[in-house]
Amino acid sequence: MEGVESVQVSLNEGLAKIQLKPGNKVRLAQLRKSVADNGFTPKEASVAVLGEIISTNGRLQLKVTGADEIFDLSLAPKAPQTENELKKQEGKTLFVEGIVVPPKEKKAFPNLEIVSFKDRKELEGKNE
Repeated sequence: MEGVESVQVSLNEGLAKIQLKPGNKVRLAQLRKSVADNGFTPKEASVAVLGEIISTNGRLQLKVTGADEIFDLSLAPKAPQTENELKKQEGKTLFVEGIVVPPKEKKAFPNLEIVSFKDRKELEGKNE
């Protein structure tokens, strides 16, 4: 698949680690479909992604940079940041780490449970 840098599979653990190339346009739905097409059941995905925090009908979402993909957002119970801190990030581009669980029902946007987030500028070592 174009945009994939490497794949490591452990059948014993039932785990696939997929490293994507920087600037890829691969969508999580494509990866899940590929896993299913190869006879396996896609489970939760740990993701690290860059995207803009947007609000749609009062719902916070992440619009992935460079890809046509949007996730609804929620904070993991052990996330170091609060929901109010996340709301203040609207309109900013963040580096987000979290978990995406396959939806039980087909809905418009999968949920990304945020474990942590950082402003892109923090990653680049710049101060505002």
